[in-house]
Amino acid sequence: MNRRSALIGWFAACAVGGVALAAEPVLPESPEWTSLTAMHADYLDAFVHSDGFGMRRVSPMMRLMQSGELRLDSQRLRVEDVQMIGIAKHDPPVVHQGGMLKFQHGEQGPELLPGVAQRSLNTQEVDAVRRLQAGGRIVSIPAPGAASAIGSIRATADCLRCHQSKKEGDLLGAFVYTLRPVMQQAL
Repeated sequence: MNRRSALIGWFAACAVGGVALAAEPVLPESPEWTSLTAMHADYLDAFVHSDGFGMRRVSPMMRLMQSGELRLDSQRLRVEDVQMIGIAKHDPPVVHQGGMLKFQHGEQGPELLPGVAQRSLNTQEVDAVRRLQAGGRIVSIPAPGAASAIGSIRATADCLRCHQSKKEGDLLGAFVYTLRPVMQQAL
């Protein structure tokens, strides 16, 4: 049985078994952002408002990564990778390595795939987290040949169902975006 058939079978089994599949958030088909703030807002919306666990939560973010483009001044950028800084359940904070496919977040709380590598924050990430804790929303970090941005994940009323020790507006984590220039195709 191929993967597509297996997925169709799984969805059919859920429907027959009475398991409700919640709708994913409505996101732009091919977003073209003009600011890091707008890009981060769409990623946050995809993450926070996607129901379910694992791939159900991450899939909307993957679609943004595959189709979205950031235009800053005359430069066109794409998100190459998204990693998560865990703050709410980690002291000190850690970076969940391996990109967005390596972390899950569901209604029962954060659950990591087996074998997910974690690392300590580097100096720039520590500084960015301090700036986010002071109320910042997104911090840009220039790098040779690429750029990074770190955007806050703050507690909303929905988040407090699982993060009960927190209050609205608390910094739960952050996304680390790796951005690369879009290569122009020759005609």
